[in-house]
Amino acid sequence: MAAFVSSSILIVVAVSFWATFVFCLYAAAESPERETKALLQSGWWRREYLNSTTTTPCNLPGITCNLAGSITHISLHNNDLENKKLGRFLNRSSFPNLVGLDLAGAGLVGTIPPEIGSLSNLIHLDLSDNQLTGQLPLSLLNLSQLELLDISYNGIHGSIPSDLGNLNNLVYLNLSSNSFYGPIPSSIGHLINLTHFYIHWNQINGQLPSSITNLTHLVGFDASLNEINGSIPFDIGNLKNLVFLFLDDNKLEGPLPSTLCQLTKLSSLSLDLNQIGGSIPLDIGKLKNLHFLSMNVNNISGPIPRSLGQLTKLTSLSVFSNHISGSIPSQIWNLTNLNRLDLGNNELSGQLPPTLGQLTNLSKLYLNSNRINGSIPLSIGRLVNLSSLYLNGNMLSGPLPATLGHLSNLQRLNFDSNYKINGSIPSEIGNLKNLEILGLENNHLTGPLPSSICNLTSLQFLHLSLNQLSGLLPSGIGNLKNLTRLQLGSNHLVGPIVLSLGSLESIEYIDLSSNHFNGSIPMEICNLSTLNFLDLSHNSIVGEIPSELSNLTNLTTLNLAYNNLNGSVPSSILLQFKNYSLNLEGNEELCGNFTAHEPHKSN
Repeated sequence: MAAFVSSSILIVVAVSFWATFVFCLYAAAESPERETKALLQSGWWRREYLNSTTTTPCNLPGITCNLAGSITHISLHNNDLENKKLGRFLNRSSFPNLVGLDLAGAGLVGTIPPEIGSLSNLIHLDLSDNQLTGQLPLSLLNLSQLELLDISYNGIHGSIPSDLGNLNNLVYLNLSSNSFYGPIPSSIGHLINLTHFYIHWNQINGQLPSSITNLTHLVGFDASLNEINGSIPFDIGNLKNLVFLFLDDNKLEGPLPSTLCQLTKLSSLSLDLNQIGGSIPLDIGKLKNLHFLSMNVNNISGPIPRSLGQLTKLTSLSVFSNHISGSIPSQIWNLTNLNRLDLGNNELSGQLPPTLGQLTNLSKLYLNSNRINGSIPLSIGRLVNLSSLYLNGNMLSGPLPATLGHLSNLQRLNFDSNYKINGSIPSEIGNLKNLEILGLENNHLTGPLPSSICNLTSLQFLHLSLNQLSGLLPSGIGNLKNLTRLQLGSNHLVGPIVLSLGSLESIEYIDLSSNHFNGSIPMEICNLSTLNFLDLSHNSIVGEIPSELSNLTNLTTLNLAYNNLNGSVPSSILLQFKNYSLNLEGNEELCGNFTAHEPHKSN
């Protein structure tokens, strides 16, 4: 009896195995036919190309099949598809074994069909960088095997589904650059395998859910460019694996939590353009791996902690437009890997030490709009990689060091409005052949303009107004072919306006007012076709107004007031400036029916 039972069981097992084997063979044979039909429906390839292949679609570019000849991956990344729409053919019946679908950058339009949610084996879904619209179909939440979901850079709108946490196998989630609104659902905390979460450039509002601090595997989190409010969750320190944290351009407020300093793997932290208050945490020096720190345009106050000097890997430190006070701690000048230091528009005081010259990797230094005093250290000339140097709006005094001439890579130099910078402009300034902006206005500079300034052939802006400069305008100034803005007003410059001024072929703005220029208006100025502003007022210019000035069709402001001009005002000038700004007053020998006027508001 036992032998009979055993034999019966063996027969049943054998029959069952055989039936399963036959079914699998049938399914394997049937699957490619359904898949080929679905691919024809897709319109992603030309029909004749599909017909030219074998019965299996596995020969098509972008298609990967398993050993049974069934499609497992469709990857048409950055392909120009024949048909630009997703369709109902994307379902489990058509593609029962599909685990990867990559249509990023394929030019897709229309909506995401709900049928896509039936692809229950899908692990990788990338529809990024297309022109898809509509809302996320809720059926996507059925894709429980999904590890990567990327629909960034589309036009998807609506709220983020509250049950997003059902996709608890997700490792990578990118919803950025769409039109999502509403809060981040608290169910996000269920995605405990998530390593990358990108939701920037949407219209997300509400607070960061505290559940987000459950995502202990998170490496990168970017929620910038949204409308998120409230404070940064106190338990943010739980995210021990976080390397990138970007929360800039939101409405965050409150102080920085001290637990932020527990994120010891953090490499980049950006909190710009929020309303964060309080002070910089004293323990910020614990973030030993930090390379990039940016907290611009907030309400942060108090001093810069000395521990910041322990962040020796830091390459960019930027906290401009806050209320940071006190002197810059000496430890900052030990951060020799810095290539950007921006502490501008704060309330910093104290002096710049010679150790500033240790930051030889700096390319951008912004200390403008503070209360820094004292002289400019000679060691500044050691910062040979500088391209931008902004010290304007401080209380600096003393001469401009000749060592500035060593900064051969400098493109922008601004020392405007320090009031007490004195002495002459060093001739070495002419060594800065890459200089595009030179701002020295509103200081106490004396002496003549060095002729070497005419070597700065890349110069676009020359701002020297409101000083006590004297002497003649250098005749070589016409070499500055790229100059668009020349401001020399309110100095003690003398002599005639040099003819070479007419060679400034890119010039748009000239202010020579309140000097001691004499002679007549050179005809060469009438060749400056790009000029839109000309102020020669409060000088000793004589002669008649050239009628050729009316040829300057871009000129909208002409101020020749308080000179010694004579003769009749050309009618062409009066006609041209009927609706623009014209001031000729204070020229007692000038004839004609004219009054000073500003342009109408409509203009």
